[in-house]
Amino acid sequence: MMEDLTTKLDDYLEYVAEEWMKENELAVEKGIRAEIVENFMQGLRNLFAENYIDIPEEKVDLVDELASKVEELEQSVNEEVERNIEIKKELVEMKKDKALSVVCKGLTDSQVEKMKSLAEGVDFDEDTYSEKLATIKENYFPAEEVVESDATDEEPLEIEEEAHEVTGSMAAYTQAISRSIKK
Repeated sequence: MMEDLTTKLDDYLEYVAEEWMKENELAVEKGIRAEIVENFMQGLRNLFAENYIDIPEEKVDLVDELASKVEELEQSVNEEVERNIEIKKELVEMKKDKALSVVCKGLTDSQVEKMKSLAEGVDFDEDTYSEKLATIKENYFPAEEVVESDATDEEPLEIEEEAHEVTGSMAAYTQAISRSIKK
């Protein structure tokens, strides 16, 4: 019974130690590195002392300072990378909006809104995005052909004059209008 309890306790302690190592792996690794570096620096200091080379005590902690500086710089780089990603996203959105506004020229407001909703499903590729939007515009909003008519083919309008007597300033207006109308 004692052996069984001992093996169970050993297994449990081994499990706890493994879990602790997994959770604190980074701290243990940094601690080991710091210890190795400190031992190396101490050995160098002793070597220099044996050979009468003077090293100030504050220079021994140089590694810790450099490690903290590296961490600060890594954090700064990460922040800049995140900012860069956000700026690139904004740039892509601006390019999409610009291409959409160019394609939507000549459309009514309701057509522009429909075009925006259709454009949301289009994948952005700088080279082909405008072409894709133009294709959508052609398919959903075909250009209406304006039929121009020849004035020579049409008969002139005939105005039926009713006999109303106009007086004063209105008479002058009606006379001017009637002179300008071709009969």
